[in-house]
Amino acid sequence: MDTASRSDWTLDLDTATATHVSGLTVVALPGRGDRYRAVPLTGTLPVPGEGLSKDDCEFLTRLVCDRVREGCTLLLNHLCGPAQPRYAYH
Repeated sequence: MDTASRSDWTLDLDTATATHVSGLTVVALPGRGDRYRAVPLTGTLPVPGEGLSKDDCEFLTRLVCDRVREGCTLLLNHLCGPAQPRYAYH
């Protein structure tokens, strides 16, 4: 996985969000008990443009999934602490 540097992300723990320099934003939502679930904000996901090949679309999908996973991990580790992996990606 191509990992982004931590400086590529801006955390806002007051709103439980992490925003990538690309504009992609993930938010941590309260779950059961002290658990959180992290989801990307739909309006911040990139939309493939016309003329992209199937391979380009697959690459973009993998890249976005990697970025969402990175943001979720970073945000939830700050909210829950790395020693307490009590969260899920959605």
